Amino acid sequence: MPGTDPVATQGDGTPTAHRVRAILRAKQILREAVAESRSLSSSASREAADTSRTERAQTFVGELARPGLTVSAYLSTDDEPGTLELVTWLHSLGVTVLLPVVGSDEVTLPVDDSGRAAPHWAAYSGPETLQTGTYGILQPEGEVLPPEAINEAHMIICPGLAASTDGSRLGRGGAWYDRAFGFASDTAARVCLLNDNEVISSVPTESSDRGIDVIITEARTIVCGLPDSGTASEELA
Repeated sequence: MPGTDPVATQGDGTPTAHRVRAILRAKQILREAVAESRSLSSSASREAADTSRTERAQTFVGELARPGLTVSAYLSTDDEPGTLELVTWLHSLGVTVLLPVVGSDEVTLPVDDSGRAAPHWAAYSGPETLQTGTYGILQPEGEVLPPEAINEAHMIICPGLAASTDGSRLGRGGAWYDRAFGFASDTAARVCLLNDNEVISSVPTESSDRGIDVIITEARTIVCGLPDSGTASEELA
């Protein structure tokens, strides 16, 4: 019957309140499922997956990893696919690596239109220059760069909790990267690092969610949007 569909849209095409609530609930259920799955993974299996995933990421970047390349990356937390080895490798080859700055007791960031701290960046210059920021996230010391700095990145390596082969991505719910992507170059490749079991058939999304181009897991490199990309790896050099 008209008006009873919980995922219907209004006359102007905007989602109804019921649809928005349904999407938000579906996202939360998926986040909780991924968090539980990651918590059950052993240290040995995580380390093995990190090694394989890093090797795939290095292959993906390939010969582009040289001075003149700028890559936006991130420093992983305990439950995320590890990135420190990848960040160190990029830096050792002269790549400019931009990392998120989330603020700290000493660093207060301006807020954006969402009312949250705007995405800021700093260049990585070695592990000895890292400090603990908000939420226990490591961030570089030194000059804090504005949100627009990500526009210089040729590649953006971002975290996630799940993604589908059409390029839909699920984050932690703060829209940090969705907001950051708004400042990125249209030509920058957006790469998400995940565990292979976090690549799923469909991810609930809202209109403000920004997509990705590539998914790298310990088992596959997936170019999003290609036919059969969910069943066959597409290796890029």
